[in-house]
This record gives sequence, structure tokens and C-alpha cells, in this order.
Amino acid sequence: MLDDEHNIIELDPHQRAKLGIFLAFQTIPEIKGVKLFEFLRTIYNARFDTKETFISFKKIIEPLVQQLGIDREFLFRDVNVGFSGGERRKIEILQLTLLKPRYVLLDEVDS
Repeated sequence: MLDDEHNIIELDPHQRAKLGIFLAFQTIPEIKGVKLFEFLRTIYNARFDTKETFISFKKIIEPLVQQLGIDREFLFRDVNVGFSGGERRKIEILQLTLLKPRYVLLDEVDS
């Protein structure tokens, strides 16, 4: 139970994200045909109920990419396609940093 109004188990993933819950998985999936930049912009807009443009979101994401030491070219590749395990973890940390969740649930924290 999150509070008297929300039972986490009964919520859809997007509803959990709106409440500030971030869930990471041991096996991070590939999403062919979806560019990482657009994926991140979409989840950011949904989380914060905003409509960032390409340019305005670029100003948000680029400092985070630089801070985490991620090659900025990754932003324009398909989500996790061809990424090494370490690169996938960095992208997951980028999502975590971007979404600023209240709660983080990690599977395989030794990763």
C-alpha cells in the first residue's frame, strides 16, 4: 500500500510512474524503431505532465548525458539496440536521473 487511496499492485505501470515510482529490471529490453531521445522525451512529458519540444527537451537531457559520461550519439539510436550491458545500465540511470522518482525499486542491485 502506498497510501489510503493507492494500492501499488492494482496500478498500471504508467500510474505507478506518475506517483514517482521507478522500477528497474534485470534484463533491459530493446525497443527497435524507437529512438532513445524520443523515448526519454515521451516518458518525461508523461511523468511531469508537460509537452517539451525537441529543442526544450534537448536542453534538459544533454547536461544529464554529459554528467553520466554517455555518448550523446546514443540518443539517436534505437532504445538499447546494440548496447552493451553496461551501456544499458547507464541508460537506465539516465532515465532514473531524468524522472526524479520518489521511490526506486531495483532488481539485481549488484549490477
